[in-house]
Amino acid sequence: MWCTFIIYADCKDARFMFLDILLIPLVLLAVVILIAILKTLFASKKETVLHSYDAAGTLLSPAELSFFKVLEIAVGENAYIVVKVRVADLLRPQKGLTRSNWQKAFNSISSKHIDFVICDKTNFKPLCAIELNDKSHQRKSRTVRDEFISKAFASARVPLEFIIARRAYSAERIREQLEPYLGAALKSKRPVPAEHSSTSVLTKNTSEPTPNPLV
Repeated sequence: MWCTFIIYADCKDARFMFLDILLIPLVLLAVVILIAILKTLFASKKETVLHSYDAAGTLLSPAELSFFKVLEIAVGENAYIVVKVRVADLLRPQKGLTRSNWQKAFNSISSKHIDFVICDKTNFKPLCAIELNDKSHQRKSRTVRDEFISKAFASARVPLEFIIARRAYSAERIREQLEPYLGAALKSKRPVPAEHSSTSVLTKNTSEPTPNPLV
């Protein structure tokens, strides 16, 4: 009788041990699943926060828009004007560089952009790039940046013009400045309208006398 009880007790303990061994992996699996669910929920919430944006507004500042309108008159209908173009879409590092130097060269232009690019209307090939230089370009950091951009475009043989931002522009003078690069497009263009050929477009305070329309 006593032996039977001991055997029964041993069997009962063995069953509990078996259940414990079986439950441990199940508990661990449940913990892993719970952690995975929590991570997914947290990542989803974090992603929603990281991808919340506001509209940046207009592409052009008032000064840039004023110049763009005169540039449209100067260039005419046989060329496209594209704004805020990434330099990396206009230039590419030269062939033959090591992977490291290629990446450095690309990184130097990847975050920079050009204010205006005039493109051939038949194939959209860039004919000339234009930087509108306002007072911000007088800062040392901007001066260094402009010097780098100028050398980069020169090395790629892509025309680049720096035009000083002013209260007034002459469409005719801008057309003359760009004619070396846009000759074919400008020759097939209708003449600059008389009202714009000698009249400057003011960005503000049109009641003041019109200054000399220098570009």
